[in-house]
Amino acid sequence: MPVLRISFALLILTLALVPVSHAEDGLSGCVSCHTDEARIKALYTPTEAPPSEGEG
Repeated sequence: MPVLRISFALLILTLALVPVSHAEDGLSGCVSCHTDEARIKALYTPTEAPPSEGEG
């Protein structure tokens, strides 16, 4: 039972502190990354399909 309480307390503490660390940036890393078109294009690499794929 004490392990459960400690785990729950750590979970709550983690969830409480994570948003605070991102609040200093103005925009969170997710928002700034997912709205940056140049960064998204730089990360995307189309997959090469063998010639037999889709034929037939």
